[in-house]
Amino acid sequence: MSKQTAIGTVEAALPETAAAVPGQENEILEAQYKKACDKAHVYAQSCILADYFTKQQLAAELGRTVRTLDRWLLRGDGPPKTPHGRDVLFRKEAVREWMRSREQKRPQRRIH
Repeated sequence: MSKQTAIGTVEAALPETAAAVPGQENEILEAQYKKACDKAHVYAQSCILADYFTKQQLAAELGRTVRTLDRWLLRGDGPPKTPHGRDVLFRKEAVREWMRSREQKRPQRRIH
Protein backbone atom coordinates (compact mmCIF):
# COMPACT_ATOMS: atom_id res chain seq x y z
CA MET A 1 0.00 0.00 0.00
CA SER A 2 1.45 3.34 -0.96
CA LYS A 3 1.84 6.11 1.57
CA GLN A 4 -0.88 8.17 -0.18
CA THR A 5 -3.32 5.22 -0.13
CA ALA A 6 -2.61 4.60 3.55
CA ILE A 7 -3.24 8.28 4.34
CA GLY A 8 -6.51 8.17 2.39
CA THR A 9 -7.54 5.02 4.25
CA VAL A 10 -6.80 6.61 7.61
CA GLU A 11 -8.59 9.84 6.74
CA ALA A 12 -11.63 7.92 5.48
CA ALA A 13 -11.76 5.96 8.75
CA LEU A 14 -12.06 9.08 10.88
CA PRO A 15 -15.63 10.08 11.69
CA GLU A 16 -16.74 13.54 10.67
CA THR A 17 -18.22 14.24 14.11
CA ALA A 18 -15.01 13.74 16.09
CA ALA A 19 -14.21 17.45 16.06
CA ALA A 20 -17.66 18.28 17.43
CA VAL A 21 -16.71 17.36 21.03
CA PRO A 22 -15.49 20.58 22.68
CA GLY A 23 -12.26 20.30 24.64
CA GLN A 24 -11.55 16.70 23.65
CA GLU A 25 -10.93 17.06 19.93
CA ASN A 26 -7.21 16.26 20.02
CA GLU A 27 -7.46 13.22 22.30
CA ILE A 28 -10.36 11.72 20.35
CA LEU A 29 -8.78 12.37 16.97
CA GLU A 30 -5.39 11.01 18.07
CA ALA A 31 -6.95 7.79 19.37
CA GLN A 32 -9.06 7.32 16.25
CA TYR A 33 -6.12 8.16 14.00
CA LYS A 34 -3.91 5.62 15.77
CA LYS A 35 -6.61 2.94 15.54
CA ALA A 36 -7.15 3.62 11.83
CA CYS A 37 -3.38 3.63 11.19
CA ASP A 38 -2.98 0.32 12.99
CA LYS A 39 -5.82 -1.24 11.00
CA ALA A 40 -4.49 0.13 7.68
CA HIS A 41 -1.01 -1.16 8.56
CA VAL A 42 -2.31 -4.65 9.37
CA TYR A 43 -4.21 -4.89 6.10
CA ALA A 44 -1.29 -3.48 4.10
CA GLN A 45 1.12 -6.04 5.57
CA SER A 46 -1.07 -9.09 4.96
CA CYS A 47 -0.47 -11.06 1.77
CA ILE A 48 -3.75 -12.95 2.19
CA LEU A 49 -5.75 -9.73 2.41
CA ALA A 50 -3.90 -7.95 -0.40
CA ASP A 51 -6.76 -8.75 -2.80
CA TYR A 52 -9.35 -7.13 -0.54
CA PHE A 53 -10.53 -3.58 0.16
CA THR A 54 -11.54 -2.44 3.62
CA LYS A 55 -14.75 -0.48 3.79
CA GLN A 56 -12.76 2.75 4.08
CA GLN A 57 -10.54 1.87 1.12
CA LEU A 58 -13.51 0.96 -1.06
CA ALA A 59 -15.33 4.17 -0.14
CA ALA A 60 -12.25 6.20 -1.10
CA GLU A 61 -11.80 4.19 -4.31
CA LEU A 62 -15.42 4.77 -5.37
CA GLY A 63 -15.49 8.40 -4.22
CA ARG A 64 -18.31 7.66 -1.78
CA THR A 65 -18.62 7.77 1.99
CA VAL A 66 -18.53 4.78 4.32
CA ARG A 67 -22.09 5.69 5.25
CA THR A 68 -23.16 5.31 1.61
CA LEU A 69 -21.54 1.85 1.49
CA ASP A 70 -23.38 0.91 4.68
CA ARG A 71 -26.65 2.04 3.12
CA TRP A 72 -25.97 0.01 -0.04
CA LEU A 73 -25.18 -3.07 2.04
CA LEU A 74 -28.38 -2.72 4.08
CA ARG A 75 -30.45 -2.45 0.90
CA GLY A 76 -28.56 -5.27 -0.80
CA ASP A 77 -27.39 -2.93 -3.59
CA GLY A 78 -23.68 -2.93 -2.77
CA PRO A 79 -20.83 -5.14 -3.89
CA PRO A 80 -20.44 -8.63 -2.39
CA LYS A 81 -18.87 -8.51 1.06
CA THR A 82 -16.71 -10.84 3.11
CA PRO A 83 -17.17 -10.68 6.89
CA HIS A 84 -13.81 -10.67 8.68
CA GLY A 85 -14.34 -10.51 12.44
CA ARG A 86 -15.97 -7.17 13.14
CA ASP A 87 -14.83 -5.80 9.80
CA VAL A 88 -16.23 -6.19 6.33
CA LEU A 89 -13.89 -6.74 3.40
CA PHE A 90 -14.55 -6.56 -0.31
CA ARG A 91 -12.67 -8.75 -2.80
CA LYS A 92 -11.27 -6.43 -5.47
CA GLU A 93 -12.28 -8.67 -8.37
CA ALA A 94 -15.82 -9.02 -6.97
CA VAL A 95 -16.06 -5.23 -6.79
CA ARG A 96 -14.95 -4.99 -10.44
CA GLU A 97 -17.58 -7.59 -11.42
CA TRP A 98 -20.22 -5.67 -9.46
CA MET A 99 -19.25 -2.46 -11.26
CA ARG A 100 -19.47 -4.25 -14.63
CA SER A 101 -22.92 -5.58 -13.74
CA ARG A 102 -24.09 -2.01 -13.16
CA GLU A 103 -22.97 -0.78 -16.59
CA GLN A 104 -25.74 0.70 -18.63
CA LYS A 105 -25.91 0.33 -22.36
CA ARG A 106 -26.36 3.57 -24.21
CA PRO A 107 -29.72 3.58 -25.95
CA GLN A 108 -29.43 3.71 -29.70
CA ARG A 109 -30.91 6.74 -31.34
CA ARG A 110 -33.71 5.95 -33.72
CA ILE A 111 -33.38 7.48 -37.13
CA HIS A 112 -36.70 7.95 -38.93
